[in-house]
Amino acid sequence: MTEIVDKDRKPISLAIYGAFCGSAAIFLALCLAFWAWRVNSFPHSVATVTSVRDEVIAVRSRGLDTGRRKTVTVGTISFTRTHNRKTYQCEASVELGVPEDGYKVGDRLDIVPAASTCQRFDIVERLPTP
Repeated sequence: MTEIVDKDRKPISLAIYGAFCGSAAIFLALCLAFWAWRVNSFPHSVATVTSVRDEVIAVRSRGLDTGRRKTVTVGTISFTRTHNRKTYQCEASVELGVPEDGYKVGDRLDIVPAASTCQRFDIVERLPTP
């Protein structure tokens, strides 16, 4: 009797595993589609890096400190956003990357700012320096 029960559990556990993986894949696809829609539908702005510094931060995994550290490049960017035909000058601090990326003051970034705040924006790409 136990053999029948064990054999019956395997297809059910595979079905649950498949449903979970499928749901995760659909969720990831929806997140990527939303980001692509936002980047392609909302107005872009050019941000200028006004300050750059390297910081050592803790590496976290699942909300817990792992004891490891890494160095990241943090900078302040300045950009203009438009909302309801009004223009707002914004400044925000953002993690740009790692020191090997070579960010410096004066670099330009293509961003998509949120309409209602200066603190939310998506960095699309680093623009070539003229």
